[in-house]
Amino acid sequence: MHPEFHQGRRQARARTLQKKLQYARHVRYTDAASYPGRLAMAVSVIDEDMREVTTATVPTSLPLEAEEAAIALAITSTPAITSLSIITDSQAACRSFVNGRLSRFAHRILTNHPPEELPTVSLIWTPGHNSLSGNERAHASARALTLRAPPLQEDPSLVPIPIPLTYRDILQHLRLSRRTLPPPHKSLTREDAVGWRMLQTNTFPHLSLLHAMYPTVYPTNKCPLCTEKASLYHITWACPKIQAAPPVPNPNAEQWEAALSSWDPDDQRNLVSRARAAATATGALE
Repeated sequence: MHPEFHQGRRQARARTLQKKLQYARHVRYTDAASYPGRLAMAVSVIDEDMREVTTATVPTSLPLEAEEAAIALAITSTPAITSLSIITDSQAACRSFVNGRLSRFAHRILTNHPPEELPTVSLIWTPGHNSLSGNERAHASARALTLRAPPLQEDPSLVPIPIPLTYRDILQHLRLSRRTLPPPHKSLTREDAVGWRMLQTNTFPHLSLLHAMYPTVYPTNKCPLCTEKASLYHITWACPKIQAAPPVPNPNAEQWEAALSSWDPDDQRNLVSRARAAATATGALE
């Protein structure tokens, strides 16, 4: 889940985990932080009572290797129990353990210091910097090891965006980073959702477009109610003689762009209805 585009989903997952783990036992939270001006990272393991279990310094500048080492420390530093839940904010580290492809640091920790009895480990990912108390405590502990004070409030602009590794994550990252206008709300009907996207791409039926495509069927690109060019903006938003929809006070292009950028489902639905009524009134729709 992308920190910028999926903030609501991330917060919901953090709340669910907080509720689920509030009274759970045998839970470990792990995190890593980089040393300023040094090719090394500090890692910390916190238990369910918010106490430090163990800390270490890993001689690497790669966050993935440090996160893997933190998980390995959580496994090896736990007394003999049957099950253990480890919470990490690194999806890449979770995948490394699932795929059995660990860095040399994590492998060395697991082989040189094996636990007395290997528990059944549940590796759980949590979104970082979303108020899960154990994750925040581990984050503060790791930062303290690097002699950096934990921030009173995390600046969203400083939260690192995870590097996409899988095909799905890379595709999603590229798609979301290029998105400039909001998608249709999920409550819209299929017809309204298509209409919303057509408005945003200037392909909703209007006389100027239809004249360019079918000049013999639509011989003019002028508004039939006035002398202006029958662009989508003019027909839907600016024409003062359209009676099919309430007039917009002092219409301008900035208002139009703001309307096309609305995330509110009612605004989206109303704009599609307005465009449909205006197109029908001018003969672009039957």
